[in-house]
Amino acid sequence: MNDSLIILAAGLSSRMKKSKSSNILSDTILNQANNVEKGLIGVDKKGNPLIHYLLVNALHAGFENIYLVIGEKSSNFRNYFRNNIYEGLNIQFATQFIENDRIKPSGTADAVYQTLVQYPELKNLNFCVCNSDNLYSKKALSKIRTTKALNAFISYDRKCLKSVSYTHLRAHVTPEHLVCRLLLEKKKGGGGGG
Repeated sequence: MNDSLIILAAGLSSRMKKSKSSNILSDTILNQANNVEKGLIGVDKKGNPLIHYLLVNALHAGFENIYLVIGEKSSNFRNYFRNNIYEGLNIQFATQFIENDRIKPSGTADAVYQTLVQYPELKNLNFCVCNSDNLYSKKALSKIRTTKALNAFISYDRKCLKSVSYTHLRAHVTPEHLVCRLLLEKKKGGGGGG
């Protein structure tokens, strides 16, 4: 059992910005997609971002310590948390630095490694890792937090997931029912893309 969650949020949203579905997004969402990280895109009528719902579910699942991995040039998450307090959660930032010979971050393993370097106490603790642009239910987060297994991960049956547009999601979202990955519907392919 553990109380620490590493949330990966340093990605550049490059696939989303190149999505064939971008022409069905509202100007507001398209602007957000081009200017903020995916986890900060507003998904409800109030404009609350996906990270808000992820943190609410993490808190209700029993997590206390959040390590948010952001890019070295990212100020958006810091600004968001300067204005939004989550009582009961200790939120700390880890920075995923980009190597000199690369343009983009090196990926998930590197993000976790850099977090462990910046917060060495995690090396002696159990912790969970998730993405900022996926929303896991309270039940799923609770199960992964309390598992007795040495290694575990959350997976969903792909047949049960439905691709939805951001416009559709914004019109129908409630904190209790937003449980699938934010996927953009493709115009004529039926699949989704991140």
